[in-house]
This record gives sequence, structure tokens and C-alpha cells, in this order.
Amino acid sequence: MYSCGNSIGFSASIGVQFYDLPRFQTSSKPQVSDSQSDQLTVTWNKWTTDDIGDGPVESYKVYYRGSGESDWISGQVIPFSDSSQMIYTSTITGLHWSTEYEITVTVKRPGPLGEGSKDTTITATTLCATGENTGIITEGENKVPIYIGCFAAGVVVTILFGVPLLYLIRRMKSHKKHKERNEIHDDIPHAGNDSREMRDSENIHEKENDHYQGPGRRPRYKLRRITNE
Repeated sequence: MYSCGNSIGFSASIGVQFYDLPRFQTSSKPQVSDSQSDQLTVTWNKWTTDDIGDGPVESYKVYYRGSGESDWISGQVIPFSDSSQMIYTSTITGLHWSTEYEITVTVKRPGPLGEGSKDTTITATTLCATGENTGIITEGENKVPIYIGCFAAGVVVTILFGVPLLYLIRRMKSHKKHKERNEIHDDIPHAGNDSREMRDSENIHEKENDHYQGPGRRPRYKLRRITNE
């Protein structure tokens, strides 16, 4: 209470009361409940006296910005109208895909300066775009392709799974060719053995002819091997 007066006996009193602006505890900060390629859904519990600051609470306001940026972008304002409502939700739309964002929710008391601070923040990343959402996003007069994040993820997956798979396929093909060569090599000695047996048979018949005709005489006949060409 502040009081002042003058010499003629007039006095006035002014009452001044200070409040601590409301904000969430770190343990009760908002959470991202859903992530899409172009939007993020934020969920938080209502502010209570267990959090920081003084009530009553008039509304909540969502802010977001790209990670590393300094300026906040104003989002949806959610009025505090029902004390029985325990959970609040807001969806931030029009975001870039595969991009990380910082998000905060402020708590506001009645009055023009009743909004709490943006100290309690969270980070979340939008998903990679698919189908009609892929392509080029326009920012001002420049068209900036944002394929880098998803392309890098595809390269990593290809290296981790594609290269070992190709190596395994090549090993299997090499093993199959080696097996076929071994089978062909195993068949060749059999043909050689058959020819050797036929030559041995011819030598036996020649010796028999020499025996019957006598030594030094020319044999009357000689067995010849007949082959089908």
C-alpha cells in the first residue's frame, strides 16, 4: 500500500499488487502428439498452481520457429474457458517437410502484460514428404529444393542393406559357377579311362595274333577300334 498527503490535510492511497507471470514447469512442458510432413500437433496439460507463477489463467498461446532461428512465429490462441478441461491441443500447419522446429506454449493472465515467458521449449521434426507433397517449396522469389534430408536417409539405407545384399548375390553366383566347373572336370577322366581300356584291348589282340602266326611273321589281321563320329 502506497500513501501520500499534503499540508492541508488531503491524502490518497494507492494499492499496488505484484504477480508472478504464469508458466509451465519443465516437467509439465508441452509434447508433440502427432507429426506429419507439413504439420505438428502439440498437446499440453492445463496450467495449475503446481506450476510456476500466479493465476488466474485467461488463455494459452502457441509459438514456433525453425531450429536456429531467433524470431518466433505466433500460432493458435486457446482460451481458458472450462476449468474441468485438463488437456489442450493445437495443430501447427504450413510447415516444411523434414525440418526441425522449436515449439513453446505461453500461459496468459488477464491484462495487457499478463503473458508468461517462452522459456519452456520443445523440438520436433516433420516427416519426409510423399506423393503429391514432394517437390519444390517456394520461399519468396526463390525456389529451394528440400530433398536433401530424405535423399540422405535413402543413401544410408542403401549402403547398410543394398551393398551386403549385392555382395551375397555375387558370392552365390561365383559358388554356382565353381560347382559347375567341378562337375565338368569330374566327367573328363571317365572318357579317358574308356579310351585307355580300348587301347589295352587292342594290345591284347595284337599279342594273340603274334602268338598264333609265329614270331617275325606279319599278322594276317588286326583289330581296329571303330568309333562313331
